[in-house]
Amino acid sequence: MKQYLLTAAASLAAFTLCSLTGTSSLQAEETRPNIVIIMADDLGYETVGAYGGLDFETPRLDQMADEGVRFSRMYTSPVCTPARMTLHTSLYADEHGYTSVLPVHLGSNVKVDFDNRFATFAQQFRDQGYATSTTGKWQLATLSFHPDHIQSAGFDSWCVWQIWDGENNVKTVRYWEPFLNRDGSILPVTANDFGPDIIHDFVFEKLQDAAVPGAPPALIMHNMMLPHTPIIDTPDDVAAGSSGDIYSMVHYLDKLVGEILDEVERLGIKDNTYILFLGDNGTEASHESGFKNGVKRETVDGTVTDGKWNPVHGGCHVPFIVWGPDSIADGGTVVDDLVDMTDIYPTVCSLAGVPLPNDHPIRGRSIRPQLEGRPGLTRSVTHGGIDGKRTIFDGEWRLNNDGVLRDSRNLPTEVVVPMGDPEGDAARERLELLDDARVMEVSADESVWVVDDLDTSNVNKTGAWAAESQTSGHYGSGYHVSAQNTTPAAGPQTLSSFTSTEPEEDVIGVVTALSLGSQTYSTLIPGTLSGVSSSDLLKNEALATFPANANIAISSQNLDTATLNSQFTVNFGQVVTETDRFYIFDCNGSPTANGSNDVTIQALDATNQAVGSPYTIMNISMLDGNPTISGRNWDRSSGGAQLLNRTIGTVTWSLADMGLDASDNVTGYQLSSDNLDTAAIGLAIADPSPAPIEGEGQTFTYTYSIPENGSYTISLLWTAGSDRASQVPVSVSDSVRTWNYEVNQQLNGAIWNALDTLDLDAGAELVVTVSADDVEGVVVADALRVAPAGTQGVRFQDWQNTYFTSEQLNDSSLEATVWGALADPDGDGQINKLEFGLGGHPLINETHKVQPSIDLDADNPRVYVILRSGVSTGAVQFLATDSLDSNSWLTPAELSFNLENAVELSRDFHEYSYVENRSETAPDQVFFRVAIP
Repeated sequence: MKQYLLTAAASLAAFTLCSLTGTSSLQAEETRPNIVIIMADDLGYETVGAYGGLDFETPRLDQMADEGVRFSRMYTSPVCTPARMTLHTSLYADEHGYTSVLPVHLGSNVKVDFDNRFATFAQQFRDQGYATSTTGKWQLATLSFHPDHIQSAGFDSWCVWQIWDGENNVKTVRYWEPFLNRDGSILPVTANDFGPDIIHDFVFEKLQDAAVPGAPPALIMHNMMLPHTPIIDTPDDVAAGSSGDIYSMVHYLDKLVGEILDEVERLGIKDNTYILFLGDNGTEASHESGFKNGVKRETVDGTVTDGKWNPVHGGCHVPFIVWGPDSIADGGTVVDDLVDMTDIYPTVCSLAGVPLPNDHPIRGRSIRPQLEGRPGLTRSVTHGGIDGKRTIFDGEWRLNNDGVLRDSRNLPTEVVVPMGDPEGDAARERLELLDDARVMEVSADESVWVVDDLDTSNVNKTGAWAAESQTSGHYGSGYHVSAQNTTPAAGPQTLSSFTSTEPEEDVIGVVTALSLGSQTYSTLIPGTLSGVSSSDLLKNEALATFPANANIAISSQNLDTATLNSQFTVNFGQVVTETDRFYIFDCNGSPTANGSNDVTIQALDATNQAVGSPYTIMNISMLDGNPTISGRNWDRSSGGAQLLNRTIGTVTWSLADMGLDASDNVTGYQLSSDNLDTAAIGLAIADPSPAPIEGEGQTFTYTYSIPENGSYTISLLWTAGSDRASQVPVSVSDSVRTWNYEVNQQLNGAIWNALDTLDLDAGAELVVTVSADDVEGVVVADALRVAPAGTQGVRFQDWQNTYFTSEQLNDSSLEATVWGALADPDGDGQINKLEFGLGGHPLINETHKVQPSIDLDADNPRVYVILRSGVSTGAVQFLATDSLDSNSWLTPAELSFNLENAVELSRDFHEYSYVENRSETAPDQVFFRVAIP
């Protein structure tokens, strides 16, 4: 009997032999697999029995786990929009920029730009001939304003909940008598139609289409609408005559998932269909679902308390189960590797043989090897984000960008660790280093020399630049916006009214009671606005259109910051449009819900008297001390209000809503509520295309001394976002010549953006200046890269900079034991150069995770190994021999093992499979090893 063994050289890890089955990803056209992603809405891991949950019944999900592969440590962002954007783009939340709930439920015309800014996995699948479709909640644009948005995201067919009814200007419902858009048309429904059942039937249709011989394979993104609030009676509750609760909603979700598995079996396509089930974020723990009123979330390991909205364990840990062909690992397999939401994109691409996009950063790494029972490319940390808050988690410690570190070694409990704790401080330093060095994991076109924004000796800042956070790794200029007619000058100013000179959309700022740090200003407009700069005031924005020569009056009842149940009124004056974007916020540190939860709008006549009936346009509720509007957290700082980057809501009303028509002489509107418990209310109306602010004097300059004559590519790194400036001036100088450029920071975040390739002389002082002058939006300064033209591949030096501090790298005494190529700082038997080539972590002992594996299939024996790809593949070699005594190591092909496939796991790594060539005479025994040159 032939033997195929893995062996270790002196400088290598001792690999273990494993026996398993596997298949190639090179699929024939007719056998390309169907991919079905089922995403539950607000379902934490603790609700599933297979994850140790004790309070919910999920027999079909438990069966799915028993028959498939369960990933025990899947993490995401703690709310839907950032999590789903990460799923579609494989970018972390702070990179794609959508960290808050997109206000489509308020009729916003904001959209995610899938045409220009992002490359989705659905676009890649469609380009490869897949039939792509999606269902359920679509919250990345309001379809009333952007009817082609789902197609832009890569889906050719859909049956989705259209959250906003643009014709009647109201938010719609998802459950009974739902407002569903199927391929551009609103479905006719009755009070007896249940939304989750309708989209469930749509999935069945798409599966049946895929089962037709000769049909293209299917990609189905099934966004289940359960068990998101509100609490409703499911069809099973109605049939049983019982009242619904969160338990029955989860149970009904479980039933629907089981029916999809049954349908795949019935159609006979299981051997060619992967079903991936996961949650978008943790379970809603503090809303009407009732968890704070007695509903328990017990697990075998303890009680889960936090949930959705919280960037901690309960908000980020979700179930993830894969079921499908025999090529996956044995049923009931549990994988304990950390998995991040970014990993779904490259995973489904590798399963289907769909290439990753070349011009889009991919943060994730495919878990196909683990899914098929082999060791895979593991990740060191997971990331999540919400409303400017970020969290990084390594399986034992969690660090948030507010500087709070949590000990996560006894989950579900996480304990805050104070500064000064030795273990905690070491974990904090390690996580901060990994977070700041994420760029090293992204692109196959990495740096030769990097000047980071935090490099105090090679950067210079003029004007007001602020670090985004303690662990941000970049600076921001602050948001620039100019006002027409209403910009207060520095110092105390009075604003009573103004006259518009032409029909236009103008900026108005209204602050009634404002807390900034330890100072509180309670002021009326008209009145004096002390200590508040125009830039602070105008960061609260909204849109309205005024007629020419209209006198616009702004008034508000002052709020007493010590009194609860304070009322406020904001009079819009002569606002002629019936759709206005506005913003209300409450910055008190300990809010208490009192009074009505409604915000109403009242029509006014020419004498400012109320006409018609008040109309409720939105609802304010209090969420564990954080005010929310329609379920959205408002970003607040612990030291008082900071009027920065607040989300803007959009509300729409009509005269008919108030019992009026055009003959009633409505000339204005009044916005009212009695449930802001005071620290501040703000309303603003913003110019949609303001003129630039001039003369701010904000520049960020990098310097670098060119080491030798040659051609160099100059690149910049930034984090993109919708609030970023789209026309950022950049100049490059070598003391003799100057080149000028303009970059759009709304696009191409988290990748190196080449400005130019220049011929430069040795000793030239390269000066690169990023300017925030005369621009509209935030300007970000993150890093400069200077690379010899044509340089590609992640170099070992770049990898070292990712894991070791500059102090360590500058200490030559640590080369042999810590950072050198032959050092083994974690003592796992794998030296740093090998860890680099295999995708390992030099500071975490993970011998069992990074290793080649053998498939002992009698007909086609295979060997699998994960290696760094690109020009740096030569960093490690995969070799074979038929005799350990000869010490003669050859390529696998020289011993009749040919390269069969290279599965793309990430931008930088492939899993290579070698299969025995039975047409040649092979040795009776073969030994394999990985070695460094």
